[in-house]
Amino acid sequence: MIKIYKLAFFVILFIHLSATAFEVCAQESYPSLIQTLRNEGYRNIKVMSDEGNLIVAFENNVYRFEIEAIAKALSIVGNHCGTHTNIILLIQKLQVPIAEITVPVTQLKALQEKAISSEEFKNSLQIAYSGSKYWNKIRSFDSSNKSTFDLDFVVEPKIGFQLGNYDYPFRYQIRLLPAFETSLWKGQKFKAQMSVPIYSHHVDTNKFVSPHIISFEQNIRLAKGLYSKLTAGWFTEKRYGLDAEIVKYFFDGRLNIRGNIGYTGYMLFTGRRSFELYDTAYVTADTTIVYNYKKYSRPTIEYGSLDYFQYFLNLEYRLSKYDMAINVGYGKYLFENKAYTIDIYRNFNEYILGFQAHFSETGNNYGFHISIPLWPEPYFKNKKIRIRPSKYINYSYLATRDYVNTYEAGNSIDEGIRELNPQMIKNYLTKSLLLYLYKER
Repeated sequence: MIKIYKLAFFVILFIHLSATAFEVCAQESYPSLIQTLRNEGYRNIKVMSDEGNLIVAFENNVYRFEIEAIAKALSIVGNHCGTHTNIILLIQKLQVPIAEITVPVTQLKALQEKAISSEEFKNSLQIAYSGSKYWNKIRSFDSSNKSTFDLDFVVEPKIGFQLGNYDYPFRYQIRLLPAFETSLWKGQKFKAQMSVPIYSHHVDTNKFVSPHIISFEQNIRLAKGLYSKLTAGWFTEKRYGLDAEIVKYFFDGRLNIRGNIGYTGYMLFTGRRSFELYDTAYVTADTTIVYNYKKYSRPTIEYGSLDYFQYFLNLEYRLSKYDMAINVGYGKYLFENKAYTIDIYRNFNEYILGFQAHFSETGNNYGFHISIPLWPEPYFKNKKIRIRPSKYINYSYLATRDYVNTYEAGNSIDEGIRELNPQMIKNYLTKSLLLYLYKER
C-alpha cells in the first residue's frame, strides 16, 4: 500500500513539474515574437502554443485607434506563426480581456499573397468578446512589458458654444483638461484631471483652475461579454461619491444593455478669494429649486453629505453594415429630473457623428455630438512617464438649455471599449491589416 502511495506521489509530482516546465517553455519559446511586440510598444504580452493555436495576449498603449493596433500586431504575429493552424489574439484593456480574434493562418498568408479577396478574409475571421477557454490557459503566465505604474499626462482640449444676448450674441469657451492617469493593478485606473480656462464668454462657468475629475475606478470582467465598473471620487457637475455601472453584450456586440447607478453629494471648489456662490443646492419634494448664497474670503471646498441617487438604463443596437448604433435610455438625472433619451450615432473610421434628443419632465431638447481624433499618434513607446493628447476632442450641441443634467465620472464602459466591439473590428480590421502586410513585403 505504501509503495502505491509513493508511486502516486511521484506520478503527480512528475505531472506537476512537466506542466510547469511546459508553461515556462511556452512563454520562452517565442522570445523573438515577444521582443518584436515589446519594441512596438505593446503591453502585458503573453504568448503560448496550444493544440495548433498560437495564442497571443496584448494591450495597446501606442496607437490611437485600437483596430490599427490589432492590425499591426497581427502582421507581426503572422511572421512568427510557424506551423500553427490558427492565430488567436486576446486584446486587453487595463489587463482585463475584452476581445478574442481567431485568424486562420492559411487565410492570412493567402491575403498577403493576394490569393483571396478582402471579403473572403473578413468572413474567415471569428471575433467575439473574450471568453474563458483561452484566457484561463494563458492568464497564469507572467506578462512581458507590464503597464502597471505607467504614468500618462494627458491633455484634452474642450470647446463650448452658446447663443447669448444682444451684447454677446455668440458666446464661446476654450478650456484645457490636463490629467494624470495611471493603473496600479489589473482593472484599476486612477485619474486626476483639472480644468484650466483659456478663454470664456460664458457667465455660468468657473474662470479659474479647478478640479474636474479625480477618480479611482475598478473594472471587472464578470463573464463573457459582461463587464462592470465601480468608481469613487470627485466628479463633474459639482458632485462626489460613488458610481457603479454594468454592461452586457449580446449577439457579438450587436446589442448591449447598460445599467448605471450613482450615489453622490454636493462638492464645490471656490477657487479664489472673494468668491460668491449662487448655485443650486438641492431640490424639494415638489421639485422646487432652492438656492444658496454665500461669500468666501479664501479658496474653500464646500461639500454636503451623500444623499442623492441617480440611475439610468440604456439599450443599444448596432447596425453593423452601416457602423451605426441606436441608443435609447431612461433614467433619473440630477435635480429629480426623469427623462427619456435617444442617441443615434455613426462611426466613420475613428470619427463619430451623432444626433441626440432628450424628453424630460422639465422640457425637451435636440442636438448633435461629434468626436474628432487628435494628432499626433502613435504615442511614445515603452515610456513609464509620457505626455500625449487625448484620443479625441468631443463637442456636443443642444438647441436650447440643457434640461438633462448629469455628472461625468470618466468614460463609460462602452465608450472605453467601443473600438473593440466585434462588429467594428470585423468592419475595419482587414483594411488596416492590408496596409501593414503590403508595407512589409
